Amino acid sequence: VAKVVSHESSKLCMALAQPPAPTAEEQAALIAGLEKACLTFLSASTELPRSQGNTLCSEVADSAWGILKAVQNLLQVFIVMSTSHLQAVGTVWEKCSVIEHIPKDNKEAVSSILSGQYGIIQDATEELETAIRTDDTEAESGERIPVRNGFTQPRRSTWSMQDRQLLSPGLGLVKTARNTMRKVVAAVGSRGKCDTLEDNDELDKVADLVRMSSAYVDEFVMSLYPPVFTVAVRNNAEELKRHILSILDATRNSHFYDSSEEWVGFLESVVAHNYANLMECTARS
Repeated sequence: VAKVVSHESSKLCMALAQPPAPTAEEQAALIAGLEKACLTFLSASTELPRSQGNTLCSEVADSAWGILKAVQNLLQVFIVMSTSHLQAVGTVWEKCSVIEHIPKDNKEAVSSILSGQYGIIQDATEELETAIRTDDTEAESGERIPVRNGFTQPRRSTWSMQDRQLLSPGLGLVKTARNTMRKVVAAVGSRGKCDTLEDNDELDKVADLVRMSSAYVDEFVMSLYPPVFTVAVRNNAEELKRHILSILDATRNSHFYDSSEEWVGFLESVVAHNYANLMECTARS
């Protein structure tokens, strides 16, 4: 159905691209054709029942809204006979292309969100590890840097000795968030179902939690970089801990978790261990 919208939009664009300018009757006919295509498209996109999963329905709705906004912009360009019609119709084509590649079901839609969040958290983890390794290497090199008047001084570490005590448990908590994402992605991929309303509700619950994961991780990781404020580290660690545990709890009570594997309980204990160590280190700071 989106292809029809794209086709009617192209007809509008062609009318502007080739002189003479369309007459009032021709303009009305072109607009009517595009309007009919949009109504047909909107009707088809709203037929998807919520029982198919909120994540999938939301993605379809967002894509549909994007197409309608692009068409609205094209019509505004057409009415004033603007020369920006090529850019406007290009946006319509782009939006129509996107909706043709949306997930086929709620499991696929949820898996896409989970994988995206895992990738972002993996990047944040690697960046922090790289920063720590770089700082260690520079500190061990004994390199001296020029100050002024020919004098030099030892290169200072990015983190103070006191702050560095927070890095091991802090990095451990971030890695636990990453590992939680990895396990949930695998569980949904191998055991996730979207056949019933209950199945989709469980998938949606995890997706709603996970889509915020990178924000929690980013806030916590940023608080570990200098200048380090202990209060910020403690507060962000508490938020991240609570968030990870909520994901694990939702996973435990879902159809895609195999309780015989016991990885949820293991990760819960790892979260508690890293958090306790971090709190102990901040208490000494």
